[in-house]
Amino acid sequence: MKRKTTGLALSALLALALSGAASAQFGMDNGATEYAMSEHTFVETPECAIRVQDWIEPRGSGTAFLRDKSYGQEALSKAAMGWYYAGAESLWRDHDSRRKLGECLERGDCGLKKNGRLARQIWKENPDQWSRKEVDRFYDYFEKEPPASLINLATDGIGRCFGDHPGQKSMAEAGFVQADLSPEACQFIKDNESRFFAGRFSAFFTFYNPEKLCGSGTWIPLPVAKKLPELMGDALEKQRLEAEAAERWANRSVEVRTKGLNGCQIAYGLIMGGLNNSAVERVPDEGITWALQYEKARIQDETCPLIPIELSNWVQRQPLEAFEPASDPFEFYRNNMPSKTEYDRWPDYVRTVMKHFETPTNPHQSVPDYACSAFGTWLDKKKYNNTSEQRPDWRFLFDVRKYSGDPMRSICVRAPASMILEFQRNELIAAQKRVIEEEQWRRDEAKRQAAEAEFQELLRWKPSYRPPATEPRCYRRDDVSEICFYN
Repeated sequence: MKRKTTGLALSALLALALSGAASAQFGMDNGATEYAMSEHTFVETPECAIRVQDWIEPRGSGTAFLRDKSYGQEALSKAAMGWYYAGAESLWRDHDSRRKLGECLERGDCGLKKNGRLARQIWKENPDQWSRKEVDRFYDYFEKEPPASLINLATDGIGRCFGDHPGQKSMAEAGFVQADLSPEACQFIKDNESRFFAGRFSAFFTFYNPEKLCGSGTWIPLPVAKKLPELMGDALEKQRLEAEAAERWANRSVEVRTKGLNGCQIAYGLIMGGLNNSAVERVPDEGITWALQYEKARIQDETCPLIPIELSNWVQRQPLEAFEPASDPFEFYRNNMPSKTEYDRWPDYVRTVMKHFETPTNPHQSVPDYACSAFGTWLDKKKYNNTSEQRPDWRFLFDVRKYSGDPMRSICVRAPASMILEFQRNELIAAQKRVIEEEQWRRDEAKRQAAEAEFQELLRWKPSYRPPATEPRCYRRDDVSEICFYN
């Protein structure tokens, strides 16, 4: 490659900055198997998963680099290939590959000798921060061929992608074996990377194309070859079981299809099936009107509306061998809550749904306004400590508390009496506990104050002075004389 002058290198900095958001195009996708670049010509081979169309050429750049951001061993392989095929200009434009090689230079590994000065330069965020001397240093280093030691390491996990370079590992050393693959097996490999636990071969999975690398003698990672029969066997067994289950479901008897359904539910199912183009006669106009009435009745937990004679005759004529029950309108209503901002809808929504769960043995009532805030706090704790609650009305109020935009108004309009009693009992116990704790605090405080008073009294105490018997005790008179006692 002809040595780039400093002036041209600096102009490239401006071009790079201006082209940061510029469009890029993938390599040729016209069936070509070769791609001539500035240093070497890339040729597709069975020993390399990379194809011509995996190379990206920013428009007007005259260079190319491999697609997709990468990490670890994959990033090293990508950086080495960009350097080998497209030279320094590829690394100039490929930020990720440039920084990966900077890491290697900083540590002195990846087959590169330690070069702290160049590494620190590369780690600068933008090349436009480089001086003329730093630009020259970059091109002086990367215009040379990548060392064979780097290419040897870069072969690992991706294959022999460096043409006939002698520094490459053999396919076996790179971790690959040959296998005879069906199109199904090739697609399975592409779709199930995580199931092979072959992180070392992430570059292979990134670029693997099941349409291009498939058939007899395909090179694949050794872990893939080992686990492929087991995983595909499991997948085929799963497909077989799913097919059998689907067949059993399709061949259900009329008794099974209608088990547990009343006449209104069967009629509604036939009408909905007819509207969805199932194998029934055209739904009469009365059917649509009645279905709307039925949906409203189900949502309001009211008695099923009477079926018109014409509709009843239509229902009786329909075959049930392919009958499928329709979704319960109430379940649809219950699962489609109002939005958080529809504050006025929530109370009516809660009343409507809770009406379905109320029974003579499970009465519901409203929570008093003065207790609503405490009830909401208690409900939060109850939900946190009772994640496996099975009672539908309790589970529903847990959901309302979570999703309502005005939970206090919503949860207090209707609640199971058993829930309110448990809340009141817990509140009473908590109040009694607070009284006991307050009483204990008062007793402890009285003891503390008594101890403090006793301590202060001790601080004020001073012993009376009693001089020794041999020491004279004296006083002065007004004539300035002193009188002393010695006994």
